[in-house]
Amino acid sequence: MHEIFFDVALQRTRQLDRYYDEHGSPTGPLHGLPVSLKDQFHVDGVETTMGYVGWIGTFQGQNLAGSKRPMTRSQIVDEL
Repeated sequence: MHEIFFDVALQRTRQLDRYYDEHGSPTGPLHGLPVSLKDQFHVDGVETTMGYVGWIGTFQGQNLAGSKRPMTRSQIVDEL
């Protein structure tokens, strides 16, 4: 693992705890289950290199030289 999101995980835990306290039920079958994702999925604020050294500092291998990185998030990330 090369990226660990402790702060995000703790924030999400607090959100899920509040949801459970309000509704008395989980959000779904994966409620509170920690997951890990391969470096092939786009996560907000995290560089995705798909394991290619040549992709470090690029977006999918394209040098964006001064332009903003596109806002891309993998669907599996949205589902979690």
